[in-house]
Amino acid sequence: MTDKALAIYCLLDDMFQIMGLKTDAHCKLNEAEVATTALMAALFFYGNQATACDYMQRHMGCRMIDKSGFNHRLHRLEATLLLVFQAMGLALKELNASARYIIDSFPVSVCRNCRIPVCKLLTGKAYHGYNEAKEEYRAGGPVLRL
Repeated sequence: MTDKALAIYCLLDDMFQIMGLKTDAHCKLNEAEVATTALMAALFFYGNQATACDYMQRHMGCRMIDKSGFNHRLHRLEATLLLVFQAMGLALKELNASARYIIDSFPVSVCRNCRIPVCKLLTGKAYHGYNEAKEEYRAGGPVLRL
């Protein structure tokens, strides 16, 4: 896990330097450390940022800040992180020479039979189906009827 954290940090730090993002000299954490901690929380700690901060402090030597300061810094990085993820997605798409994709889908139940008339998310008979396992009608994704 430490190797993954280091790889994520190096990638983000390089991307932020290319983008010209500068961290204030008075900050304990740079922007790449904040973003790496948030990604580590999502990847390994079920979204628990406090545990990820503790891990980064113990294993990576980051001097962590308080919870509200961390959240404030992370929210300021939102637009920058979206640009980074978009650039990475486009780069990965360009590297995929075969351009073959697999999409797996299945119907997801939105509401039960008693709420179908007031369901505003999916309207129309095309989205109503019968769930054999539960023996009930439901509103959800398109259902194949055999």
